[in-house]
Formats: sequence, C-alpha cells, structure tokens
Amino acid sequence: MLWLSNHSTFAAGSALSALDADRPNDHYRAAAAAEAATEKVLSQMSTDFLQSGDARVSTNLSLYRSLRPLNTDNAYWTNYSFSSPDNGSTGTSVTNQQPSQYATFAGQFQGLSGYQSIYEIASKAQLASNPGISSTTTQLVAPESIPLFEFAIFYNLDLEINPSPNMIINGGVHSNSNLWSIPTSTLVFSNGVTAAGGIYRTNRPGDPSNRGISNPNV
Repeated sequence: MLWLSNHSTFAAGSALSALDADRPNDHYRAAAAAEAATEKVLSQMSTDFLQSGDARVSTNLSLYRSLRPLNTDNAYWTNYSFSSPDNGSTGTSVTNQQPSQYATFAGQFQGLSGYQSIYEIASKAQLASNPGISSTTTQLVAPESIPLFEFAIFYNLDLEINPSPNMIINGGVHSNSNLWSIPTSTLVFSNGVTAAGGIYRTNRPGDPSNRGISNPNV
C-alpha cells in the first residue's frame, strides 16, 4: 500500500526574469528529484522486507535516513541537495508511524488478515542553481505479511480446480503461477481468487479430460 503527496515552496520575487519563467520547470525537476530520494529508500526497504521481514526494516531506519541520490550514482544529482523535511539534516526522513500489528486488510487483500506496519518516507530536494525552489515528497508505505493459513488454497505451481461434486470454497484462493478451472459441477468461490499468472476458465493445456468450453456455474 502506497500513498504519495508532493509539496513545493517558491521564493518570492518582485520582478519577472528568465529565472522566474523557469520556476515551473524547476519545481517539476525538484519534485522528481525528491521522489527519486524516497524511491531509493523504498527500494532498499523492499529488499530488506522480502529477505527478513519487518524485523530488519524496523532496525535499519538509520541506514535508510542516510540514503539519497549521490553524484556517484549519476553526475546529474550534483544539481540538488537533499535533506530531511523534519530537521533539515542531510539525507531522508524515515519514521515508523505504526509498529507491526495484526490487522484486517482492505483493497487488494480484502478479507485477509495479517501483520502490517506503516512507515513515512519524506525528502526535500533543493535546486542548486535556484535555491529558492524546493519540493518535498512524502510516501506512506505499509509492509504487510499474510500467513498462508489465511488462504483456503495456496499453490506455488499451476492450480487446477475441477471438482466433480458441487463445491463451496470458503476462503481465499491463490496460485503463484496460473489458475485453471472448468468443473462439470457448481463451484463457488466465496472469497477472493488471485493468481500471479492468468486465471482461465478452460482446461489446462495437456489435460486429457473434455469438460466443454465453459461452465456458467463457477
């Protein structure tokens, strides 16, 4: 889950000039630079979360606060200075807004429960050639961990669901590959059905059974 907002401040000026005319473009560039700083933190945070979960994320806040675009990444970043909007220190602001707690999810994972924490990542980018222009970007990031037992059916491979008797599946269904379903009976999914690949209401290729071309009772 990701939330993003931009905030920009402009220096006051009493006369129009070429510099004034460039301010809108300078603002957009500064906003993009500030977002790049938050994305650099988010990239490292995502890697840590996938490897070791929220425990590593929560202990790496000091590391995240030191991250920002550097001229060693690309000489372009010498055009900007990056600071924390909270205290003006060099780097990026990263705070834990909500420690990990058990919650019921909405949106993409509606109907499932798991552990969720919320972090705020914020960066202020200032244009070196026009110090009166700065932009602040804030992202709220919520890493979520869903136990497998929250699902009625969870497959890492292709999943085929073709029961002969009528069946009601109470719980989420997910395949980390493709999902195929064309039973000869009535099949009811009472919760969400998701797949990393495709969801097909046909026979899986190579299935020798002929169940027709569709089943309206799925």
